[in-house]
Amino acid sequence: MSFGVGARCSIGRLTPLRDALPYREKSGHFTMMSTPFFALFAAFICLFANRRLAALMFWAVSVLCLLVLFRLHATDPLNIVL
Repeated sequence: MSFGVGARCSIGRLTPLRDALPYREKSGHFTMMSTPFFALFAAFICLFANRRLAALMFWAVSVLCLLVLFRLHATDPLNIVL
């Protein structure tokens, strides 16, 4: 049974796991771009459950994550090959 060219590729040619993981800082810590959005989702859930303080805390965490991710992105060198 053949599933096409994609099923016959060797494991060595597949993208390594480390490239599929979230963004890695130079210090080796991981930051995920989806973290602020999960925090905002949790804030909305808390808001609908009438947990205003918890919603504000999740919102603050999401803003902090966005600021950290922006700082990592803004200081990253551009690799433009023309």
